[in-house]
Amino acid sequence: MKNVTIKYCQPCGFMPRAMDLAKDVLQAYGMAYNKNFSLNLQPGDKGIFEVLVEDRVVFSKEKQGRYPDAREIIEAIRE
Repeated sequence: MKNVTIKYCQPCGFMPRAMDLAKDVLQAYGMAYNKNFSLNLQPGDKGIFEVLVEDRVVFSKEKQGRYPDAREIIEAIRE
């Protein structure tokens, strides 16, 4: 089972970005993985915007200094 978590800063207003990314990921993988796929949106604070696949950080806004492109997240899930 692929577990994908998008952590986002709620006070910063990152929820729409997280939801857009979740929509793109679900469009790419939702039906393909069906029961073997879970996607979680996890609100946080302090400017966080991270994407984890199986508890491994595949993207961090703090480290990369930008928001992720949906294509790179979809590719990271594929790996």
